[in-house]
Amino acid sequence: MSLSLKTISIFALISLMLSCQEKKASSEQLITSEQLINKVNIAEAVDKTSQTLNISDAVESIEIVPLEMTDKSMVGRIMEMAIDNENIFINHNTHVGLLRFDKNGKYMNQIGKQGQGPDEIVRINNFFIDEKKKEVNLVSTIKGIQTYDFNGKHIRNNSKFVIEEVAAQGECDIYEYAGKYLMMEFGQMMLSNAGSLWQIALLDNDYLPYKKFFNPAHIGHEKDITDYPPSMTTVATSWFEETPSIDMYGDKLLLKYPDTDSIYSFISERDAFEPIYDLDFGNLPRTDYMKYNLINPREKVAYDNLRITSFYNTLRYIYLVGNIKDVIYTFRYDKENKEIQVSKRQGEFKRGRYQFSGGRYNWNLDRDFILNNDICGGQFRVDFTSGNYWTFVLTHEAIEEVLQLKDTSVKDAALYARLKDEVKRMEDNDDANPVLLVAKLK
Repeated sequence: MSLSLKTISIFALISLMLSCQEKKASSEQLITSEQLINKVNIAEAVDKTSQTLNISDAVESIEIVPLEMTDKSMVGRIMEMAIDNENIFINHNTHVGLLRFDKNGKYMNQIGKQGQGPDEIVRINNFFIDEKKKEVNLVSTIKGIQTYDFNGKHIRNNSKFVIEEVAAQGECDIYEYAGKYLMMEFGQMMLSNAGSLWQIALLDNDYLPYKKFFNPAHIGHEKDITDYPPSMTTVATSWFEETPSIDMYGDKLLLKYPDTDSIYSFISERDAFEPIYDLDFGNLPRTDYMKYNLINPREKVAYDNLRITSFYNTLRYIYLVGNIKDVIYTFRYDKENKEIQVSKRQGEFKRGRYQFSGGRYNWNLDRDFILNNDICGGQFRVDFTSGNYWTFVLTHEAIEEVLQLKDTSVKDAALYARLKDEVKRMEDNDDANPVLLVAKLK
């Protein structure tokens, strides 16, 4: 079962999005005009002929940024990235602090260091930037949130936020938006009561949750979920849920919960999420919500029917990525004329060890967001989003993805030539730092 505005009333939806301390929402919080909700006809697009979706339709420019390598800036596997108009912040090793580069890739400084001192971190869980204050906040295991300026000078420590106490999994993301802080939980797998099934929370000035929001797909299944906690020692069916998808392009924060057919917009004036897009799946077969999340290990049958797993907002388009079996679908919804196009490509199932499966393996399917890079060649895989920027991390493993388009097909021949030079440099040096392709959205 997949829930949408067609199958759950607005009142039930908003009433579910409550703080644990709050009473039911008043009618003033409700949307009363369905005209405010944009319908995205997914069902109509599934059978359309696959088309090439070009990145130039969504971005105004692409910059090639080779990351400078020094003895202090050797970059490993990049786990998080944030970009503003002047800086690139990279978390590539949870134990050694962030690396800061300028917009051209020149190494500037490290932010945070491992240790037991009052200005040090144990392990970086995640980080978030306050551009107005020019502050970097490192969410550290055990030691709370450490705040630094862009040059790496320690400013303060907020020890009231202890991630192991606030987040059920000890893992989360924190976002700053319109002067407020939102936290996203990573899954609901270790929970014992329905009140703990929240996924998004608003944080106060001490970064502690004061209002919690729940996935509307949980309605009626709270006990089913809490009855299946994972076991670290035994092989048992358990609940494993994908995290929500969040996009912060422009001046909006948009959210899509797993297994729902709506995209919500955060209204900061009311501390509320309200639906803005309704994904219409028509009569397409849908994978049962409970069966999908309770399969352990997950079998290929879980991927048989269409699921939208991520979305990306731009000035004119909303991109949605999902799959049917091992075929990856990228839908592009035009906000102006309401038309929808689709690009299809063949995916590949891979075996992977499931964290709580007692050593068993499950089937995984990568559903990356990939567009045709008609600006400077090859394919553009969106590895990270940061406000108005998309980034493709060009590593040695990803080189083949930028060599699939001839220079006669690109809009910027000079940029394509430079990209080929960077690829050649990486091929000649196995230890070279990654090269970033940074796209600025229109």
